[in-house]
Amino acid sequence: MEVISDKKVTARKFHYCYFCGKIIKIGERYNTQFCTDGGTPWTWKYCLECEKVIKKYDLHKDSWGEGLGTDDFRESVLGLFTDRFKGLQAKNFKPWEQVKMLLEEG
Repeated sequence: MEVISDKKVTARKFHYCYFCGKIIKIGERYNTQFCTDGGTPWTWKYCLECEKVIKKYDLHKDSWGEGLGTDDFRESVLGLFTDRFKGLQAKNFKPWEQVKMLLEEG
């Protein structure tokens, strides 16, 4: 996998964060990457909150240079959420709610 461009842009239309599934609203800043793998191009869009969680918990460390995918991200967030919020059942929270709570945690 090769990242051709990686930038922050302002949404001109609604998008979904490919990591947490949150709706990225018009006017909201988000990350967009243009990538290729074996000649196949694609665009990856994700919210700034997910970027912060990735950096805060170093979630790229286990991606083996292949990039962090949706399933790996959500599995990591679920594990972090479960470890830190022991009295809560993760199934009662959407992935973007878990991301928000992890960011609000000290």
